[in-house]
This record gives sequence, structure tokens and C-alpha cells, in this order.
Amino acid sequence: MVFELQSILDLRRDAEDAAQRALAAAAADVHREEQEQARLAARWQTALATLEKEIARLGSGPGPSTPAQGLARESYLARLRDEVTRLKIAADNHRTAALATARASHATALSTYEQAAREREAVSMLEERARVTAARDRERRAEDAATDLASADRRRR
Repeated sequence: MVFELQSILDLRRDAEDAAQRALAAAAADVHREEQEQARLAARWQTALATLEKEIARLGSGPGPSTPAQGLARESYLARLRDEVTRLKIAADNHRTAALATARASHATALSTYEQAAREREAVSMLEERARVTAARDRERRAEDAATDLASADRRRR
């Protein structure tokens, strides 16, 4: 019985180790995706600050002297707005797709690891109980054998 439980315990330890490695990989993925999210958000914030600065700069200076200058100014601001929008969409898409997927994978890996640890602990406790029971049985058999031997000696005399 102890041997069988030891074999199962070895399997549970292997499963727990594999789950722990998967959890570490998932944590690394989350970290990587969080860094990417921070990078995308920073690029978006920088573009937004640039747009606001340019709007303020162009608004505080002299107005366009020709319609072509006015169109060029509006075209320039439209390109800046488009860039801000594009970067915001990229950051939002990353947050809702790649980062959310990495976090969900991490949660799943954590749950799997916790389950594997509980299963290993349960088998470990069973194996320990079986060892204690086996040791107790060996002691009892040794005592019984000693008692039988003593009884046999007394009968022979």
C-alpha cells in the first residue's frame, strides 16, 4: 500500500512541478504584456500631450494669413488627432485582448497549481498515514512474535 501511494505521490509531485512551471511562464507573460501596455499607454499619452501643445501653440500665435496656411494647419492637427486616436485604439485593443488573455491564462495556471498542490498534499497525508500504520503493524507483529516465542519457551520448559 505504501509503495502504491509513494508512486501516486511521485506523480502528484511531478504534476505540481509542471503546474508551477506553467504558472511561472504565465506570470512572465503577464509581466511582459503589462510592460507592453505601459509602453503603448505612454506613447498614447505622449501623442496626446503633443497634440494639446500644438493646439495651444497654434492658437496663441498669429492666425493663418492665407487659406492654404489654414488648410495646412488643420491638416497637421488632423494628422496629430489621427495618431492620438490610433495609439489609443492600439492601447485599448492590447488591454482587452493580449493583456486580458495573459491575465486569464495566469488565473487558470494559478488555479491549476493550487489544485495540484492540494492533490499532492492529500496523497502525501495518505502516504504518511500508511507509513505510520505499516510501522505500527510491524511493531505489533514483532511484539506478537516475541510473545509467541516467549510462550513457546515457557511451554518447552
